[in-house]
Amino acid sequence: MKPREETQVRSRIRRLSFDVGPPARDYQFRAFTRVCGIEVGVDLEEVEPEERPRAVRLCQSEHFFLYRVGSIVDWCRKLELELKDFYVQFVFSIGFGANVRMGQAIVGRRGRAVLLIQSFIHREQQLGVFTIYFEPDNPEKILCEDIVPHELMHILDVRQGRSPSVYPYVPPGQGEWLDLFRHLWIDGYLEQHGLPYLPREKRIRDLAEAIGTEKAETLASAWWGKPMTMRDAVRLGLDAGLALEQDSPMAIWWKNIKDS
Repeated sequence: MKPREETQVRSRIRRLSFDVGPPARDYQFRAFTRVCGIEVGVDLEEVEPEERPRAVRLCQSEHFFLYRVGSIVDWCRKLELELKDFYVQFVFSIGFGANVRMGQAIVGRRGRAVLLIQSFIHREQQLGVFTIYFEPDNPEKILCEDIVPHELMHILDVRQGRSPSVYPYVPPGQGEWLDLFRHLWIDGYLEQHGLPYLPREKRIRDLAEAIGTEKAETLASAWWGKPMTMRDAVRLGLDAGLALEQDSPMAIWWKNIKDS
């Protein structure tokens, strides 16, 4: 794959549509090449103009695609996640939210999914990706992809029916606490299968900030590694005294399904 200047990149705009709760949502992302059987794009909006040509060259280098994208494909195979309608988007300096670390999986109608990976230029010659174990003084950890299995699990949750397509489009104040519960299941599952995960103690501390240590420890004992649906997560949060903002997409979804 030969490097090209930024002006020669022909990014195709892809869209991910959602149909759970008004107003209708539409997420756009870019794709400029196909490799390892999936379409890959890069979002340069947060990159300084003078840095964009170099970022594009790094993204388009053979080493980057064969190693970075190839490793993502390998994780998909290990988790038995089909690559149909699966896309990868490398993004720079984007804020995902308080409970989101260095990556995000967005899933729309019919299971179409985009894996977002937060990236940066490392030592002016490598394109690095942040990880769940991000340590600024440890480049070896900076340059691995241990966030990927966790994000792929969110895609699996949607495709296997544990979550509705509205997830994870949950704006601040509208139920972002749902992740605190669902991560008990996801990281517990990853630990059981010998894959990278955030430790149980860390998840308990995060959850304790919202509902208290005693409740957090009790829930972790009951749910660590146990399949949890979005319905389970909402019910656990509401029972613990948390709330969904009225008329938010998640609140509308919950109202429609809670008695079904």
